[in-house]
Amino acid sequence: MDSPIVFERNDHLYIVGTVAPITPATDEVAAFAFAKELRDQAPNDSLLWLRGQYVEGDSPNRNGQYWSSNELAIKSLTPRFMPITVMHDPQTAVGLIADTKLLLPDSDDVPRARIDTALAIWAHRFPEIAEEIQQNYAQGTLMQSMECTISHYDCIECGKAYVKLPGNAERANWCDHLRAGAESGAPVRRLQGVNFTGTGLIFGTRNGATGANAKAHLESFQSEVAEFHERTHTPERSTRSRRKSVDIDKQDYDELVAAKARIPVLEAENASLKAEAEKVPGLEKDLETAQIAQKAAETERDTERAAKEKLEETARAATLSEERFGKLGAGFLSKLPESVQTKLGEQAKTLSDEDWTERLEELSSMLDGVKPDEGGPAETAGTFSSTETAGTQLGGTAPAKAPLSRAATETVLTGLFRSVRNKPASK
Repeated sequence: MDSPIVFERNDHLYIVGTVAPITPATDEVAAFAFAKELRDQAPNDSLLWLRGQYVEGDSPNRNGQYWSSNELAIKSLTPRFMPITVMHDPQTAVGLIADTKLLLPDSDDVPRARIDTALAIWAHRFPEIAEEIQQNYAQGTLMQSMECTISHYDCIECGKAYVKLPGNAERANWCDHLRAGAESGAPVRRLQGVNFTGTGLIFGTRNGATGANAKAHLESFQSEVAEFHERTHTPERSTRSRRKSVDIDKQDYDELVAAKARIPVLEAENASLKAEAEKVPGLEKDLETAQIAQKAAETERDTERAAKEKLEETARAATLSEERFGKLGAGFLSKLPESVQTKLGEQAKTLSDEDWTERLEELSSMLDGVKPDEGGPAETAGTFSSTETAGTQLGGTAPAKAPLSRAATETVLTGLFRSVRNKPASK
């Protein structure tokens, strides 16, 4: 292949070589090994295909740049899917590098290792670019300028290695071989850590170049390509270069002017809002304190409410027990042991009406059918507990409670006499 032109400007390398439109077909497979496979993968008539022989290894090109076959083998995939621009203008992406192919001497019938590229142009979106490509190809002025970065390189003569520094600062320590090569315009370097970042289509019809074939004076492109690339990749200059004059309706213009005039007002409002926002942390802290105090008050309220409800329930249970016991007859109670009466008193506080009735019926059946109200109210008949008996002040001092009435005392005495009378005589 004809060696491409490679030149360096600041931190970038530029590689300018020829490209050609192709229509992948069976008879072209030999010349372009992966054309058919690529066409099968993307059978879209909207694509304009270009092929290009990108770079060759193990032989310095005309500018003294050298790639080893191993480096090409490692980096042959990095150009894939990178953008295709026109003259490196990043706003003119018109396609992408669809595929790359590493060709090797022992298997692909080439003298040295090289990388071929397949470029896919979005012709349906950029028909004017597709037409310009065909025109430049017909005149021999169609080229691609691939851009790459490198991490380091070494002198091919003495092997001294250099890390690529910004602004080519490492050149201050170049060996004599590279210095001599630089004076002659072709310092022989073995490039390492190559990373391809895209390609730019170069149209000779735009700048009067004579072509990209072996007879073309490609050196005339170096300054123009590099300067254009630097201009479009410098943020400040790139923005300025993209400015265009546009026509705008007077009403729209007035609205834009009015909106611009409101900027100071909005800035003042923003400052005020910012001041208010700075108060938020303190307000949030006060809110948290208030919420904690409210929670404590609610807890205290709930505790007091629970205590009150417990007291009310106790009083209600006592009243219920008193009412239920008041309806039991003395005859019924006198037949119940004191422990059963005590338990029955607790049950009278809590059982439902239905369960209370069932409990009384259960006890009645155990007492051979004695009715719960038999014997009249408990305070006028029946036997009494030892505490109540002591309350009569017979045989001892009454406990600290009001003495029984005369009627109650008589009832107790009657019960005692009846008990003695009914006691069986001893044999």
